[in-house]
Amino acid sequence: MKIQGLSSCATGRRWVRAAQLLASLALTCISATPALAELPVHRPVAGGVAVVPLPIASEEAPRARFGERPVHVARRNARWVALVGLPCDILPGNYILSLPDMEPEQSSVEFGVLPQDPGIRSAAGEDSTPQPSRIALPLPPGIAIDGVVNPAMARSIAYDAALVGDVTPDFEFSAPVESRVHLGYGRLAAREAPDCHDYLGFFTAFGSRVYAPAAGVVVAIPGGADGAETLLIAHGGEVLSVLGNLGEVLVEAGTLLDQGEVVGTAGSAEAPTGGRVDWAVSMNGYRVDPLRLAAAP
Repeated sequence: MKIQGLSSCATGRRWVRAAQLLASLALTCISATPALAELPVHRPVAGGVAVVPLPIASEEAPRARFGERPVHVARRNARWVALVGLPCDILPGNYILSLPDMEPEQSSVEFGVLPQDPGIRSAAGEDSTPQPSRIALPLPPGIAIDGVVNPAMARSIAYDAALVGDVTPDFEFSAPVESRVHLGYGRLAAREAPDCHDYLGFFTAFGSRVYAPAAGVVVAIPGGADGAETLLIAHGGEVLSVLGNLGEVLVEAGTLLDQGEVVGTAGSAEAPTGGRVDWAVSMNGYRVDPLRLAAAP
């Protein structure tokens, strides 16, 4: 009986060790699997991102285009989705996403753009009640229109796509500067304002540190007007950040960046804070609201 008891105990220990080994192997496999990146929330409104499911079961990522512009494609719940950035002035209605490599019956996907924005943000950054996406945003107290419109932010910036390499966006963005006051994305309540203020303006102290809003690579430093500098960061997948009205740029073209890495300083502005930093996010060539990807600071 003792021998049988010892044998049973030994067998039990072997089972425990086997179970522990399997658990260890499972944990190793889990830790070795790359975590899926967080994707933007589906908000098909002006300045938002439409997350469009694709009817494709292949293992290889398909190509997708919105008009002539390539669109980033990613995995979500074991299927491919296209992330379509929508411009500030897009009209509500039905639109077509093309899949150039697919058979004719699968070569396009239709998606809709809604007429209202369910979560528009005010100039101070707080969520407000649902309102039309074309509502005019008031200027922050003490800020004149001359202190918010940056002509350099309206220019297209050319860059060397080869510098991007295999960088992939993770869409976990953060504000590039510490600031309690910012001017939001949208139409401005000022007669001299452009049709669409398609970037954020952060008011902060002159010379404040400016950080990379997400991981990426510096692809262009074109300079700006009145001595202000502009910086273009590629996050991969047709996703770019433009940082404008910088007083000083502290990185060079080709530099790989981690999120939160210091890239420059805030430039001067005619505002009570003395400085300002502008931030635009471009997806498939269209400027989207950066607060779709990052919370206000």
